[in-house]
Amino acid sequence: MIKKLLLILLITWLGASAALAVMPTREELKKIDTYRQRDHCKASPTIPEWARDDNARFYIYDTLAIRIYRVLANETVIKMGICSCDTKYPSWDEAKFIFNRDYENADIGILLAADHIWAKRSRNNRISSKTRKLCRDQNLRGRE
Repeated sequence: MIKKLLLILLITWLGASAALAVMPTREELKKIDTYRQRDHCKASPTIPEWARDDNARFYIYDTLAIRIYRVLANETVIKMGICSCDTKYPSWDEAKFIFNRDYENADIGILLAADHIWAKRSRNNRISSKTRKLCRDQNLRGRE
């Protein structure tokens, strides 16, 4: 029983370590905001402080918070059929609520799994490509 538990813990730790190795760096995360500078939406919100973790080991917090925000924003654009600055770059309130409710005290394994689930939700619904097409059709630059 103990051997099985230790094996499970080892596999979980190795999986989390491998996943962290392919996570974006802090510099890459900073680039996320830079595309907004090329957009006509000058008042687009930057990544808030609550979504940034000072401990570089846990930059999965940043990645997950940003992914939740993007998925929610893109889903709103598609649902409303409007690619305006307000729908494309909403406030971070809903993303913050979901992040705090579901992941604020989660361990690294849960955060990595959640990031995968949110990425899969985006891919399965093709929301990024639908948002880009809608924004392009409305003469706005659509990015995920």
